[in-house]
Amino acid sequence: MRALITASFDDAAKARLACHMDVVHEDWKQRRSIYFDGAEFARRIREVGADVLIVEADLVHAEVLEGVPLKMIGCCRGDPVNIDLELATRKGIPVFHAPGRNADAVADLTLAFLLMLARLLPPLRDTFRQGGGTPITVAGDFLSM
Repeated sequence: MRALITASFDDAAKARLACHMDVVHEDWKQRRSIYFDGAEFARRIREVGADVLIVEADLVHAEVLEGVPLKMIGCCRGDPVNIDLELATRKGIPVFHAPGRNADAVADLTLAFLLMLARLLPPLRDTFRQGGGTPITVAGDFLSM
């Protein structure tokens, strides 16, 4: 088996995968290109000889699924919107993805926003933008700067 990985991929994870199959890694960030053209992508997959595909943003639609005999597809997204799941299912190609991929980042951002609101940062920002001397009204209290 041979995998073509076009997603950004951790070196340790790539090494674990390489224990089970040949791995060709073409990170889209380094290539500065995403495969939107299905015929071009199918051609590249055939050139590499891949039967496993791991993508992040590349489009895996009919031209790819009909043109290349894939055994499985991985998507490094929370929701594999770039893959034609219906066609992959009909062709018996399993598709795996990362549904909780951004959970930590979302939790961090939520806590940051809560702290920002608790510390009254939006009204303070507005006060400084207005010249620093305008009182701020927060929940009926007045703060002066």
